[in-house]
Amino acid sequence: MKPGIVPRINQVDNLTLRVIPLLTVGVAFVLYVLTLDTWMSFSNAITLVHLKGWNWEPQQTNFVHFVLSLPLKILPVKAAGIASNVLTAAIAALILGLVSLSIALIPVENPVESPLLSRPQLGKARFIWIGQVIGAGLLGVQLSFWLNASSDTGFMVNVLVLAAVIYCIVRAAAEKHYYGWFYRSAFLMGIAMANYWGAIGYLPLYLVAVFWIRKVGFFRPKFLLRMAGYGLLGVSFLAFLPLVNAIFGATETSLWQSLKQTVVGFKNSVVFGFKIMYWGNREATVVLLLVTVLPVLVMAFRWHALVTDTSKLGASFGNFMRHAVHLFLLVVLVSVMFDPPYSPRAASASFGGVVQFLGLYLLCAIALGYFAKYAVFLFHVKPEERLGPVQRRVNFIAGVRKAVTGIILAVACIAPVVLFVRNLSVVRKEHLKLVPQYFVRQAECLPQSNSIVLVNDFSHWALLQAAVASVGKRGPAPLVLHAPSLENPAYLGWLRKRYRWVNPPFPSETNQLQLRMALVQWLSEILTNTPVYYGEFNFGYYYEVAYGMPRGLVYEVYPLGMNVVPPAIPEHIVASNNVFWDELDKVLLDPLVRIVSQLTNLPPARSAFWQIVSPRHYSQSALRLGVISAKALNAWGVENQKCGQVARAQWCFNRALQLNPMSLGAMANLDTNLRLQRKEQLELTVSQEHLALLDRYGKLDIALSYNGPFDHPWFTHQIGIEFWSGGLLKQAAQSFIRVTELVPDNPSAYVNLAQVYNALQFTNQAHQVIHKLKSDPKLRETLKMQAHVIPELEIQNCVVSGDFAGADQVLRNALAENPNNINLLSLGVNLYIMSKMYTNALELVDRLLAIQPTNVVAVINKGYLLSQVGNPQTALEYFSQALLLQPNNFDARVNRAIIYLQLGMLDEAESDYARLKQLYPTAAVADYGLAEIALRRGNTNEAIKYLELFLSNTP
Repeated sequence: MKPGIVPRINQVDNLTLRVIPLLTVGVAFVLYVLTLDTWMSFSNAITLVHLKGWNWEPQQTNFVHFVLSLPLKILPVKAAGIASNVLTAAIAALILGLVSLSIALIPVENPVESPLLSRPQLGKARFIWIGQVIGAGLLGVQLSFWLNASSDTGFMVNVLVLAAVIYCIVRAAAEKHYYGWFYRSAFLMGIAMANYWGAIGYLPLYLVAVFWIRKVGFFRPKFLLRMAGYGLLGVSFLAFLPLVNAIFGATETSLWQSLKQTVVGFKNSVVFGFKIMYWGNREATVVLLLVTVLPVLVMAFRWHALVTDTSKLGASFGNFMRHAVHLFLLVVLVSVMFDPPYSPRAASASFGGVVQFLGLYLLCAIALGYFAKYAVFLFHVKPEERLGPVQRRVNFIAGVRKAVTGIILAVACIAPVVLFVRNLSVVRKEHLKLVPQYFVRQAECLPQSNSIVLVNDFSHWALLQAAVASVGKRGPAPLVLHAPSLENPAYLGWLRKRYRWVNPPFPSETNQLQLRMALVQWLSEILTNTPVYYGEFNFGYYYEVAYGMPRGLVYEVYPLGMNVVPPAIPEHIVASNNVFWDELDKVLLDPLVRIVSQLTNLPPARSAFWQIVSPRHYSQSALRLGVISAKALNAWGVENQKCGQVARAQWCFNRALQLNPMSLGAMANLDTNLRLQRKEQLELTVSQEHLALLDRYGKLDIALSYNGPFDHPWFTHQIGIEFWSGGLLKQAAQSFIRVTELVPDNPSAYVNLAQVYNALQFTNQAHQVIHKLKSDPKLRETLKMQAHVIPELEIQNCVVSGDFAGADQVLRNALAENPNNINLLSLGVNLYIMSKMYTNALELVDRLLAIQPTNVVAVINKGYLLSQVGNPQTALEYFSQALLLQPNNFDARVNRAIIYLQLGMLDEAESDYARLKQLYPTAAVADYGLAEIALRRGNTNEAIKYLELFLSNTP
């Protein structure tokens, strides 16, 4: 064919190729606009952040969405949110139009005769448009598609490109002698892969489709080269966003670095997607392919080529199987749109919601439309004219076939209406207007001035940022920062460039500990001249130097100074916060509670059929807002309970449980609250129900992040231990102090509190706690079986104070009362080693070994002490004995290697250091020892190598 000549499809059906697709686009657009999401929601939070340029990380994927939404960037935030949702609705309507067009162009195999029905024959059948209506209609009201069509999640653009690829392939199949549609499809497929990594999963199916149409012509070099060229041209758009970011200075990295990061991120996403699909849930992947891809392959088969039997019986059986398979797949595809357990939506949930599988729904809609067209033709086929009884049998079989086909067609036609009614309520609940109301109320709690707001959750941060921008007037406004990103030096650089007045830290090292120390110092300095707020209850290293004062839905941050416990909340602030929550409950919490109660108290499904027809989906927006508001209300309930307002606290906890029935914090706090109101004695125990619920979170700090603070003795005590082990000493002390208030007769919290005070070097406070343990009869009686506890605390207190003589006296008095106490003897050994009183330490370690000859720590201490008093040969024996008891003991092998090196036994020292490197590859002391041995042997190159390793392994 001559280039530049584009053939037209003959016998164009005005109804199926123009009227129906245009009506589909118009009706779909009206539907999506009428059910449009709010201007900001959990689903469109990320796209809104990219749209307004609030995200410090430049956009690296979905460049098609970036280009289409460029005109919206100049709009105010509220108008931009609405406009982006309208744009998404238009894109979704266009997708349905392309689906309708594609279904109309696909030829249908003649249900009775062999060849395909030509376009003139297609036009003769009545109601041929039913296939388009069923395919596009069911896709349009399918829940995942509908939710993404009415809210700008960014996924709809990916589906649009895939729909365009399918249309080009179908058009190419209709015009086999014109290759332009193949080249357009290759270009669009490249764009689809460059736009979203998930499109790579459709590449094998695309290649199969092109091969199926072209047959042997697929392998022609000229055709392959052109297809590859157009495909690579589309893939080259992967560099579009890195180029834009480099030109407009959206990133500090170079174009090459930005492009490299994009390609690496793309590759990692593909690998991750393959892993979760193949290794994560292989059974779900297989089922997913069977119900979505297999019908498309069946649609491509030409059954007349398979039925080669010339007998009447064989041909009839072949036709029967063909009809049965087509009608069965039609029923299966209709059911898939209702999201049964084998649907893409269910698979998405099993994969953690990482992918939406909207492209698979697109394939289902195309195949569904084809099988519906087949059923329409099968319904209209007339039986052959025969004579006598044969004619009656033929008429009977044709009647049965027509009845079955008619029933299935009727069900398929009613299905879009049923699915529309089913999903409409779910969509309305998902597009919750309470979401922007909540965050606008939170933004109104902030001052309209240069202040800083820290938020942990990304969606919470994005929505609060949008709310602040919507309520703010001209002039200074609060700056909402994503707190976890502050640990990223790139984010700090972005802040320094865009908001100079914030003056974030710029540490020379990227070590996490040093960076956190710099952030704590930055917060301490900025609190002196800038108001700082936290958008939610929080804990962590910031709260070692600051504390939060509740102000409605935010916390105003104040410096903690040298204090351990924050000051009590003034009565007027308590009263104003209670008034705020009463007002919020009337306008927002009460409606939200009603929605959540409807979602969490759904009646059980009456049958398997009812599970498909009845909406069993939960509103993620309502549940997420319920979790956020329950966390805030639970935190305020804890403050009320600490202030003695237990009745008010009970209301808070009950309301929090209504908002989030799985709130472990509110559940445990309510249990404590009811016991306090009944004046029952609290205990440091926990119920099995609470432990089972805690197992669902995995870790206590995760439960604390999701539920807010605990005011339950056992949970508070465990949280204190978690804080202590994490180095959050002041917050650990606050937790232990609260436990002593709730359970004053249990010594565990007192002991831990004294140890934390000693670690903080608050010796006076530690001494007061120790005095409480010694003077309180109940506490002393409980600790009677643990004679070493109080002396250990006193010795720690004396050592921190620098009073080693006092520590020695406490130890002697304790050993006089309990001369064979293992813990006291071990404590004395450590004390004397610390104070370099090696003779006294040897005496105690001998007493300890007489009681426990196989105590490895005592054996190692004996060897160390002997080496310090000038007896290295005997020390070697004890280190060797320790290694016989524990061959992989680090301290024993290190000390023996050091002694060998001191005695000039280089081979033995090298053997021990080499063994250490095998057991602990990053042990810097082994590198240093091996470097020393190499130097003594005159091997400078090897010494340099080990010294470089030593420097790299030294923290």
